[in-house]
Amino acid sequence: MSKGERLESAIRNHYQLVDDQRWNELRAAYAREAVYQRGTRLPMKGAAAIDRFYRSERIIAGGRHTITTLVIKSRYAEVEGRFSGTLKSGEAVEIDYHDYYEFTRLGRIRRRISTFPGREV
Repeated sequence: MSKGERLESAIRNHYQLVDDQRWNELRAAYAREAVYQRGTRLPMKGAAAIDRFYRSERIIAGGRHTITTLVIKSRYAEVEGRFSGTLKSGEAVEIDYHDYYEFTRLGRIRRRISTFPGREV
């Protein structure tokens, strides 16, 4: 499997872990020093902060990510897609997202930036 194929697999697995709410496995996908910038929130610094966000701060109750575009170059990736799900308030949502990733040499997420055109989640 090529490096690009490994990163593509890691990205697809990442969204599956989020959709399945498998938080322990998701935490392992991030480097210990990872930084996650999500919309207008302050950056989450460290795998523990990212884990805390997913377990208790995220306003999404559940749903599914669908990737529409995935571009990989070296240790970097750009993803566009659509999320269909439900917020903890009970509101059903359909949201476009853009994610930018930087990976470590070992294939863990070092940096991630998520944007949601037209909606903050």
